[in-house]
Amino acid sequence: MKKPGRNEPCHCGSGKKYKNCCQHKDELEAVALLRNNQTDDNIFYPDDDEDDESDFIDEHWMKVDKDDGNEETAIDDENGDEGDDSDEGDELDVFEDEDENEDATDVPYPTISAEDEALVDAWWDKYRNTDDLDAIQSHLDDFISRRPDLIENLRLQHEMLFELGGQYQREGRYDQYIQFMISFRSHFPAAYARGAGYYDKDIIAWLIGQNRRDEIKSFLSYFIAHPVGFYEQLDDVANLMLATDTVDELSSLLTQVATRLINSRSLYNADRTIEPLVAMAFGRYVKADCTAEDVKQFLHEASMNLPFEIDTTTSAVAWWLQVFHETSRTFAPWPAVMPSRTSERQLVIIAMANNFCRFMKEHVGLSWMSARYYRNILTRFLFEYWKVASNKRNTYSFRFEKIVSTALSLSRDSIFTSVTRHTSFLNALYYFADYLKLCGNLNAEESQDLQEVCNRIYERTKKDNDPDAEAVGFTRFPLFALVT
Repeated sequence: MKKPGRNEPCHCGSGKKYKNCCQHKDELEAVALLRNNQTDDNIFYPDDDEDDESDFIDEHWMKVDKDDGNEETAIDDENGDEGDDSDEGDELDVFEDEDENEDATDVPYPTISAEDEALVDAWWDKYRNTDDLDAIQSHLDDFISRRPDLIENLRLQHEMLFELGGQYQREGRYDQYIQFMISFRSHFPAAYARGAGYYDKDIIAWLIGQNRRDEIKSFLSYFIAHPVGFYEQLDDVANLMLATDTVDELSSLLTQVATRLINSRSLYNADRTIEPLVAMAFGRYVKADCTAEDVKQFLHEASMNLPFEIDTTTSAVAWWLQVFHETSRTFAPWPAVMPSRTSERQLVIIAMANNFCRFMKEHVGLSWMSARYYRNILTRFLFEYWKVASNKRNTYSFRFEKIVSTALSLSRDSIFTSVTRHTSFLNALYYFADYLKLCGNLNAEESQDLQEVCNRIYERTKKDNDPDAEAVGFTRFPLFALVT
C-alpha cells in the first residue's frame, strides 16, 4: 500500500497531515518487519523516491516552541513541501525578528576628507600593480604605520586580505598570514569585524591544525555576537570542529547562539547546526536495555540544551528507542546483499550508521557529538553510493571511481567543494572499513584495500585543496588512531 504524501491527510482519519500524525508509527512498523525479514502490504513503507531520502538521514526529532507549544517538524523535506505547509489547520510559529543589526558588514564607513580618499585610492593603485608578496605586505604595513586612522576606509575585506591569505598559502608561509591576522584583529577591530566570520574561521582551522585548540575560544566572540550575520561561516566552523572532535569549544558556542539561530526569520534549517547539542546527553542512554522511560528522560535532558522542546509523543519516543537499540547492537554481520527496494535499503543503512556511531565512540575514541556527526556523514554517503542496489553478491566492494564521484557530488556547493565535508566522507569510509571488518562483512585484506583507496583519494585531492584555508585544519589522514 502506498503511503500518503507528507502533507496529505493521514490515513487514520484524524484530519492531521500525515507527517504530523502516523508517519513515524508507520516507519517504525516497517523497520520492525524488515528486521524480521518480513513484508506487509498494509504497512506504509517510504516511497522509492530519491527526493524523500533527506527524511531518513536525520533523526525524526520534532520541536515544540517553548513559548506557544505549537508543534512543527525540525527537518522538513528539502524538495517535498514546496511551500504547501500553509494549508488550513497548519499553524506556523511566529518568532520575534532577531536579525535586525545582525550584519556586522553593513555599518557605515567613517567619513573622510577628499585628500584622505585620494590617499586610499593611491594605495589601491600601487597594490594592484604589485605582485611580490613581501612587497605587498610591506606596502600594507607602511600604510598601517603612517595612517592607522584610515585602515577601515581601505575596505580590505572586499578582496585584499583574502588574496593575501591565498598568496601566503601558495608560498608555504601561511603561518605568517595567520599571525598578521591575529594582530590585525587586535589592533583594528572595526575593520576586522566587517569580515570577521571569514577571518576567524581561517584562524580556528589553523589553530586546530597546530593542535592549539585551547586558544579557539578567543576567536568565537564575533560568531556569538553575530550568529545570523556570520551564519555560513559559523556553520562551517561547527562542521570543522565536529570533524576534528573539537567539541568542548563547540558545545559552548552552540549553546550561546542556539536561540538566535532558531528565532531568525532569514535562516533555513538552522536547527541542523545546533542538533549536535542533542548528543550532549546521548551517551548515557546507549544501552541494550534502554526503555521508553529512559528515552523520555533523555529527551528531557536534551531539551535543556535547546531553545525548544523535543517531541515526546509515543511515536517520537519509539523512534529514539530504536536509535538507542541500534546504536547498542552487537557488532555482528550485516546482510551480504542490500535490499533492492530503496526504502528497505535506507532503513538498513540507518541501522548500520547508528551502530557505526558507537564504533566511532568506543574504538576510535571520539566524543558522542563527533561520533554522531560521522554517523550522519556515513549515512549520506551510503544513501548516495547505494542509491541503486547492486546485483553483485559482495555489496561491500567499494570502487575507487565511484567513491571519488560520490564524495565530490556530496561535498560540492555550487562550483566550490567543501574541504571539511569531503575529508569527513573519506574519514568516515576509512573507519567504516574497520567497522565492517569487526562486524565480519570484510576480511582483513578487503578492509585494508578500502582504506588504501581512501588514502589514495585523500592524497590526490589534498594537492587540489592546499590553497583552501579549511585544509590547514586537517594535518593527517586518517584523522584519528584506533584506541582498541
